[in-house]
Amino acid sequence: MRPGIDLVSLERMRVLLERTPRFAERYFTQKEQEYFGEGPARTERVAAAFAVKEATSKAMGTGFSGYSPRDIELSHKETGEPVVTLHGNALEIFNAKGYKKISCSISHTDEVAAAIVIIEGGSD
Repeated sequence: MRPGIDLVSLERMRVLLERTPRFAERYFTQKEQEYFGEGPARTERVAAAFAVKEATSKAMGTGFSGYSPRDIELSHKETGEPVVTLHGNALEIFNAKGYKKISCSISHTDEVAAAIVIIEGGSD
């Protein structure tokens, strides 16, 4: 079992989104961007998704070496449960390491978004 955790400041994310309009396009899939929407919840959703990507890369033991943050995609079940789906090189690395399952939990306050990811399987 491999854990990964990350915290993202909502204020820092708000400033980043204001100053770097293309940030979302560079780091998130089209599906994620559609989920973010516009309005007051956007910053919180972007921060949480970014925390998931960081936590996943940490749990994989690679950081973002060998793949793009867009290769890690956050979605949600109808119940609201977060789901992490890997694509491209991230999926290839995941499979090569013998990993079997990814579990994720997200939380936030008015100031911080947090994500924890657990990867099961592999020989690490």
